[in-house]
Order: sequence, then structure tokens, then C-alpha cells
Amino acid sequence: MVGKVMNFGRALPYVAKLAIISVAWAFVFAAVLTPSKLNSLFNSDLLHPQALLDDVFERGGSISDWTLPPNPSLFPDGLMFLSAWSISQNFRWSFLWYVALSVFIILLVLGPLVQGGSSAGPRSVSEKSRTGKDGAPSIALLLLIAGTLLFPLLWELSPLNASSFLYMSVLVLPISHGSVFVLAILAWILVRKALPREGLKTELILAGILTAATASDRLVQVVVGMPLLLVLLVEWRSGNTRALRVGLVVVSSLFAGEALLRIINEMIPSGIVPPAIGSSWTERVWLSAQALGRDIFRAPHIAFITLGLFGWIVHKMPQLRTLSNQEMFLMLAFLASLTAPVLTGVYRSGAMRYVTPGIALGMLCVLLANIDTLKVFRSTLLVGTVGVLSVAVMAGAQGAYFWYRPQLVRCLDGSISTLGSREGVADFWNASRVSYLSTERLSLVPLDNRGRIFDFAVNRRRAKMQLERVTFAVMDRLNPKAIRRKFGPPESILDCSGAKVWIFSES
Repeated sequence: MVGKVMNFGRALPYVAKLAIISVAWAFVFAAVLTPSKLNSLFNSDLLHPQALLDDVFERGGSISDWTLPPNPSLFPDGLMFLSAWSISQNFRWSFLWYVALSVFIILLVLGPLVQGGSSAGPRSVSEKSRTGKDGAPSIALLLLIAGTLLFPLLWELSPLNASSFLYMSVLVLPISHGSVFVLAILAWILVRKALPREGLKTELILAGILTAATASDRLVQVVVGMPLLLVLLVEWRSGNTRALRVGLVVVSSLFAGEALLRIINEMIPSGIVPPAIGSSWTERVWLSAQALGRDIFRAPHIAFITLGLFGWIVHKMPQLRTLSNQEMFLMLAFLASLTAPVLTGVYRSGAMRYVTPGIALGMLCVLLANIDTLKVFRSTLLVGTVGVLSVAVMAGAQGAYFWYRPQLVRCLDGSISTLGSREGVADFWNASRVSYLSTERLSLVPLDNRGRIFDFAVNRRRAKMQLERVTFAVMDRLNPKAIRRKFGPPESILDCSGAKVWIFSES
């Protein structure tokens, strides 16, 4: 007992340091986010957990009146948002605390992987693949590592980059599958711990985490579950009988998670997702592949890193038998995240959230496989990172987090006397953003293209009540015929930062 207390005491400073670093990084992210990046981050998907908490705890709503997303993100994101909300009920502060908590957990789970480096697992990577003939780091390999890891980071922090496509979404987009990155690392650590020896406790923890994670996000089945099973199959074929038992734990957990998600949807219905585009499987695959290709090559850092990771995998193919289990798992997770959304035909334009966790895991694979080589350049990397962050903080000061509001929200808040009331309608992407960033407490109901309530992550009962008091409509992406049929012709039209706002009679 005394030994356990002493171990906890020695670990406490490490945890405290991680907590301090996490809070510091959260404020750095807040500083580097320019207005265009913030506009990308504050979308209705991101606002869903905050909207649900605000409605249930502040406005007297009931969770039974809600529809949840098909992947409800209850674990770990729901728990993390609830923790952040308990610290501060203020929307912006609780979001910032959530970012700090996300970074803290990421640093916490990365510790064991970085400490183990590339030697984790029963097979080790060939040293020759990491160095030249004389033992010095290969120049070509260093260029690949530098390009794959540093160029995307530089571009992401650059004020020239108008989107927050990769790094920001990994850390602060809970509803966009960002936690899959953490869950994959955590599941792998538990599997690695369970393989060499009997460990019922470890297996139970693994089962609990995989079950809860699968019930929260089906992407876990693809990016975490399938790669784990393939690695365990290889390990079993190598003669490790423990791999079969751990594999059964993984399979049963995935099925249990799917069953639990269906039970949750029986109590709280999930929103309706539009069917995949295309009349046949081949057409759906082709359209999904085209959409993914356009999204990848739309941003230079996404294209660069994806091609770099594929180049890394091709480089490793001749040494497939010497790969560590850890490298194999991370590579498979990367490939699964890219291929599964296409082969199932569910990928649509703008859905990079499906592949972001896998890309991040692929980057982690490259980093861990060369951790010893990179240590030589630790001082250079540290100075360079500090310099980049300093420039980014200064360049991003204009996007200071605590005063940010989109132009549309500013315009509507300033036109409150013209709007007639605080109740309006908009498309899904504008409704939540206006409702939760408005200082005038405007409340917009999301509508679909037919003028009906967009039944996705919304309090249906409250939305139906609000429709009776609507006096204006933000027409961006709404169907004019459907709106005219539902509310009548507008009495006047307001131009709000390029968006047309129809204003109706209060009667």
C-alpha cells in the first residue's frame, strides 16, 4: 500500500506538468485561430454537445425530446464536455476547457508510445531502414519526415491557410470523430499490455473502452477494431496463443458496442442521414472516391501529408516481415480510414472528418518509427517549433477567441429591432452558429430543403414551438419556394453580410 502511494506521488508531478502544458496549448490554439479558421471550427456539428448541455441544464429541456447524431459521441467526448461544462457554464470558456482536457488526454496516452519508441512489439524495425550505410541518418528519410510532419504544421498555423482541416479538428472537433485518434492509441496500449501475459484486468478495461467507444462512434469499428484484429491474427499465426483470447475480447466488444448503440437509439432516436449517392455500389464507390480526391487535393498540406504517408508505406513494403506490431497497427488504421468510407460509398464532399483520425495515426507511425533519429535534432526542432508558434500567435492575434463572432451573427444582432422577434429559421449550418454565438439570444430553427425541421441533433419539441413565432429566415442554402409556402412572402429583405434575410409579418 505504501509503495502504491509513493508511486502515485512520483507520478503526480508528471501529470501536473501535462495539465499545465495542456492549458497553455489551449490558449495557444485560441490565439492562432484567425477569423476564417474560427468560422470553420464553429459549425453546427461542433456546437451539438454544447447545445445539448445548454438546453438540458440551462433552458429546462429534456434529452428525450432530442434527436442525436448517428454517432452520438457520448464517450469520451460527452463526458469531457460535461466535465468542461461543470467548470464553467459559459459557452466560450467551457469550450476552451474542453480543448485543454483534449490536449491533456492526448499527451497522456502518447507518453507510453513515445517512451517505447519503435521497438514496441515482438518484432523490431530494421535499423538499416532508418540510417545510411555509415549509421548516419538517411538524408532522404529525414526530408520525408521533415516534410510529412513539419510542412502541414507550418501551413496549418499560417495565416495564409483559410481552413482548419487537420490539426485543429483532431483536437477540438468532438462530433467529427476526433476522439478516434485517442481511442486507437489507448486500445493499442491495452492490447500490447495484454499480449505477453495473463491480464484479466487489462482485458476487462479494453472491453469496456471498446464497447463504450463503438456505441459512441461506429468509425471505431473501422479505424480501431479491424486493424487490431488483423494484427492479432498475424500475432496468433506467429505462435502467440494469447492473441486468440485478446482477439475474442475485441470482437465481442465491437458487437456489444453496436448493440448498445441500437438500444440508445431506441430511447433517443438518431437523426435521419441522407442515403448514399448513386444507384449501384460501383457508382457510389466511384462518386465517393472522386469526392475524397477533391477534398485531399483542395488543401496543399492534406495532399502533401497523404502522399507522404503512402510513400512511407511503399518504402516499408519490402520490410513487411520486420515491422513491429505497433507500426502495422498504425499503418492499417491509416489505410482503413481512407478506404472504408470510399468502399462503403458513404464519403461525401467535405467529410474529411472520416479520414482525419487515420491520417493523424499515420503521422504518428512515421514519428515513432524514427524517434531515435529525431532525438539527434531535438534542439533544432524545439527552437523551430517555438519560433513558428511565436509567429503564429502574433499573426493570429486578430482572431482572438473571446471576441470572435461571424459577420452574419453581428449583423443579425445589430438588426434585432428590424427582425421583429428573436425567433427565426435557417439551414442546419447557420442555425446553431447564430443561436449560440448571438449576444442577443437569437434562436433559429434548422430547416431542410423542403422547409421541414432538420431532424438532426435538435430538440424537436422546442423547435416545433418556435416555428409558431418565427418572424425571419436566413435564406442561405434554404429553398425559397418552401419558405414562401410555409411562412408566406417576405415583407422586406435584409442584406446581412451577403446573406439574404427574409422578414415576415409578426401576425
